[in-house]
Amino acid sequence: MIKTGNFRAGHCVTRGMTPSRTFTRLSSLGLLAIFLCGAPYMHATDPAAPSSELYKKIAELDQRLFDAFNACDMATMRSLMEPSVEFYQDNDETTYSREQLEPSNRERCAPNNVSKLRRELIPGTMEVYPLQNYGALQIARHNFFIMNGSTKGKLAASPRMVHIWRNDHGHWAVSRIISYGH
Repeated sequence: MIKTGNFRAGHCVTRGMTPSRTFTRLSSLGLLAIFLCGAPYMHATDPAAPSSELYKKIAELDQRLFDAFNACDMATMRSLMEPSVEFYQDNDETTYSREQLEPSNRERCAPNNVSKLRRELIPGTMEVYPLQNYGALQIARHNFFIMNGSTKGKLAASPRMVHIWRNDHGHWAVSRIISYGH
């Protein structure tokens, strides 16, 4: 074998490693160093504090949207949804517009505009995250009750939900909805 410095053809004398394994290890260490140096700049966004303006705004919007849902107030629901709202759920078809979503909202309302379902946000489950230059991400759990003549109704499901809210010059509307765990 030919000796060149600390290397013999194909072997690292000091560690018993081939030059390619040595390069791989040095590359890995380099990537680790880059990651560690950059780690302070690669942190996840913390959720908005419940006392923050953003959290309060999303809580207010959530309340308005689901007060309208519970009251079968289609006009208010329409005003709080983008025309191109997408709604993904595990127990029904995906819809890709407000117009596609509205028939199912009307179907759950009795002829006298009384909702067959009631929705309640589960206290303490809501998280809100800012979405830069767009709006906010809302994550929570909520309960749905089947209204069977009683004021409370019967618990039907407690799914998780994700809403992406768009802020267009002060007008907030939900643009994406994900509801799962029914």
